[in-house]
Amino acid sequence: CYRDLGELLATIKAQLGESAETILARAPLNCVNWLKARKFEDVWPKLKSNARDAPMLWQRFNEWLDAFQTLKLIHYLSDHYYPRVVLKSSDLSGE
Repeated sequence: CYRDLGELLATIKAQLGESAETILARAPLNCVNWLKARKFEDVWPKLKSNARDAPMLWQRFNEWLDAFQTLKLIHYLSDHYYPRVVLKSSDLSGE
Protein backbone atom coordinates (compact mmCIF):
# COMPACT_ATOMS: atom_id res chain seq x y z
CA CYS A 1 0.00 0.00 0.00
CA TYR A 2 2.69 2.43 1.00
CA ARG A 3 4.76 1.65 -2.09
CA ASP A 4 1.77 2.47 -4.32
CA LEU A 5 1.13 5.65 -2.35
CA GLY A 6 4.77 6.68 -2.72
CA GLU A 7 4.71 5.97 -6.45
CA LEU A 8 1.48 7.94 -6.82
CA LEU A 9 2.94 10.96 -5.03
CA ALA A 10 6.16 10.77 -7.06
CA THR A 11 4.17 10.56 -10.29
CA ILE A 12 2.02 13.56 -9.42
CA LYS A 13 5.02 15.62 -8.34
CA ALA A 14 6.93 14.77 -11.53
CA GLN A 15 3.89 15.47 -13.74
CA LEU A 16 2.56 18.71 -12.28
CA GLY A 17 2.32 20.33 -15.71
CA GLU A 18 0.47 17.41 -17.27
CA SER A 19 -3.22 16.70 -17.75
CA ALA A 20 -5.25 14.48 -15.45
CA GLU A 21 -5.43 11.87 -18.20
CA THR A 22 -1.63 11.77 -18.52
CA ILE A 23 -1.21 11.46 -14.76
CA LEU A 24 -3.76 8.64 -14.59
CA ALA A 25 -1.94 6.83 -17.40
CA ARG A 26 1.32 6.99 -15.41
CA ALA A 27 -0.06 6.45 -11.90
CA PRO A 28 0.13 3.04 -10.23
CA LEU A 29 -2.68 0.94 -11.66
CA ASN A 30 -3.95 0.05 -8.20
CA CYS A 31 -4.60 3.75 -7.49
CA VAL A 32 -6.30 4.72 -10.75
CA ASN A 33 -9.82 3.49 -9.94
CA TRP A 34 -9.68 5.18 -6.55
CA LEU A 35 -8.62 8.47 -8.17
CA LYS A 36 -11.36 8.17 -10.79
CA ALA A 37 -13.96 7.49 -8.10
CA ARG A 38 -12.91 10.74 -6.45
CA LYS A 39 -13.31 12.65 -9.72
CA PHE A 40 -9.59 13.32 -10.15
CA GLU A 41 -10.19 14.15 -13.81
CA ASP A 42 -12.45 17.03 -12.72
CA VAL A 43 -10.44 18.06 -9.66
CA TRP A 44 -6.99 18.28 -11.28
CA PRO A 45 -7.85 21.08 -13.77
CA LYS A 46 -9.42 23.07 -10.94
CA LEU A 47 -6.31 22.62 -8.79
CA LYS A 48 -4.15 23.73 -11.71
CA SER A 49 -6.27 26.82 -12.39
CA ASN A 50 -6.06 27.85 -8.73
CA ALA A 51 -2.26 27.61 -8.53
CA ARG A 52 0.12 30.25 -9.84
CA ASP A 53 3.12 27.90 -10.03
CA ALA A 54 4.24 24.30 -9.53
CA PRO A 55 4.97 24.59 -5.78
CA MET A 56 1.51 26.00 -5.17
CA LEU A 57 -0.08 23.27 -7.30
CA TRP A 58 1.77 20.65 -5.25
CA GLN A 59 0.46 22.31 -2.09
CA ARG A 60 -3.10 22.39 -3.45
CA PHE A 61 -2.86 18.71 -4.40
CA ASN A 62 -1.68 17.85 -0.88
CA GLU A 63 -4.61 19.78 0.55
CA TRP A 64 -6.93 17.70 -1.64
CA LEU A 65 -5.15 14.43 -0.77
CA ASP A 66 -5.08 15.22 2.92
CA ALA A 67 -4.44 12.75 5.74
CA PHE A 68 -8.04 11.52 5.78
CA GLN A 69 -8.08 10.89 2.01
CA THR A 70 -4.69 9.20 2.24
CA LEU A 71 -6.06 6.87 4.91
CA LYS A 72 -9.05 6.14 2.66
CA LEU A 73 -6.66 5.30 -0.19
CA ILE A 74 -4.69 2.95 2.05
CA HIS A 75 -7.92 1.23 3.13
CA TYR A 76 -8.99 0.93 -0.51
CA LEU A 77 -5.67 -0.62 -1.46
CA SER A 78 -5.74 -3.05 1.45
CA ASP A 79 -9.36 -4.00 0.73
CA HIS A 80 -8.80 -4.61 -2.98
CA TYR A 81 -5.14 -5.44 -3.61
CA TYR A 82 -3.11 -6.04 -0.47
CA PRO A 83 -4.93 -8.13 2.14
CA ARG A 84 -4.25 -7.31 5.73
CA VAL A 85 -2.01 -9.71 7.62
CA VAL A 86 -1.85 -10.46 11.29
CA LEU A 87 1.53 -9.84 12.89
CA LYS A 88 2.68 -12.21 15.58
CA SER A 89 4.78 -10.99 18.47
CA SER A 90 7.63 -13.11 17.10
CA ASP A 91 7.46 -11.06 13.86
CA LEU A 92 8.19 -7.94 15.86
CA SER A 93 10.93 -9.33 18.06
CA GLY A 94 12.92 -10.90 15.23
CA GLU A 95 12.77 -14.39 16.74
